[in-house]
Amino acid sequence: MIGGDVGYFIHRVGPDGPVREANIEAAKLWIRWLLDVTELAVSAPWLAYVISCDETTYRARGLRDGITFANMSPIRVGIICGPEVSDGCGKDRDVLLERSIGVMDLTPMGLTAPPPAHERGLWLVAFERWLRLVSPTPSPSRARILRVHGPGRSDLDERNP
Repeated sequence: MIGGDVGYFIHRVGPDGPVREANIEAAKLWIRWLLDVTELAVSAPWLAYVISCDETTYRARGLRDGITFANMSPIRVGIICGPEVSDGCGKDRDVLLERSIGVMDLTPMGLTAPPPAHERGLWLVAFERWLRLVSPTPSPSRARILRVHGPGRSDLDERNP
């Protein structure tokens, strides 16, 4: 992996309250984990809105501005973390796919929190392999989603945006 590559981080947030707070904490853990196991510069512009504003404010504006940043920055890959793909996560994913940017979807693992740190080497090797699979995409009219079920198990889906 080349230093300076940008990975656009996607994670569910949810409505105001305890679920939202738990999702924010989980998102922070996933970002730290990505920084530990990859050399990607992790981009999550929507997180500032989520931390700073209530749901009414951040929801529409955070999605809009997150998509704006996604369209402006040199993103090499999108990474969806957490136990599921929410509507907002799906919107971010679809914007990346429309730009022919591959997406690594880690949600099939069903993990609320990232894997243990002692597995760093295993995940680093897996990320290098996955990055080669999803980016750059083979043609501008086709984008790839890699669904990850664990460090040794994944399946590739090619989509026409």
